[in-house]
Amino acid sequence: MIRQSFSCRLNGVLAERGIEETERLSYLAGLVGVSVYVPRSWLNAESVPTSQSLRLLAKRLGVHREWLISGRGEQYSEELKRKRRG
Repeated sequence: MIRQSFSCRLNGVLAERGIEETERLSYLAGLVGVSVYVPRSWLNAESVPTSQSLRLLAKRLGVHREWLISGRGEQYSEELKRKRRG
């Protein structure tokens, strides 16, 4: 269950950013510094990231780590919300 919901949130954030499905593996691999096989398992709900990869993902995607892994709390910090509003 956690893998599926994490995958949905991750795919949603990538879609919001305009990252096409065909580009997501290489985008995430570059973002976190792993081979493309690692994010494939995240996007296909086969696994969740290690704590270090999760920290990097959240920071570089601009979302809260707790929200990304569990769905609890706010997706964006207040500072990020202000930036997104312009």
